[in-house]
Amino acid sequence: MQDKKQKKDIKKEDYTQPNITFVFDREGYDGPFFRLLWENYRIAILSYRKNVHDNWPEESFNSIDVTVLEHTSKMQICEREVTIGGMAFKEIRRLTDSGHQTSIITNNWFIDAAVAAGRMFGRWSQENFFRYMLMDYDFDKMIEYGVQPLNENK
Repeated sequence: MQDKKQKKDIKKEDYTQPNITFVFDREGYDGPFFRLLWENYRIAILSYRKNVHDNWPEESFNSIDVTVLEHTSKMQICEREVTIGGMAFKEIRRLTDSGHQTSIITNNWFIDAAVAAGRMFGRWSQENFFRYMLMDYDFDKMIEYGVQPLNENK
């Protein structure tokens, strides 16, 4: 995985609008799968980036309003274009007061950094829902599973 060293201005008109964006947690991070989704279905992804070992300069972060589950707060955010496995992504990082940087990647060039951060940091409520569904309702023991085509006009 190699990042571009120079910050590149991200211009939405240079990119293709996705059909939909899937949100993955860190466990779902899979570069080849992300490429397959984009190339075959024009499905963009939004996920935490794994194996980040560098830190971006703190002066490159800006304080912006981010809404997480209907609560708006200030976060230190920076975004850059990076290349991972030969595929271009927008990387969005959050800088915490302790100096830790949390990295989010997406190949949806049309999503605002504040919206992407809010969706990723708000996913805990979804994870808690599924955790309790598994623990209390045996959600993982469903007796049937099916797939149906989606009407593209909806």
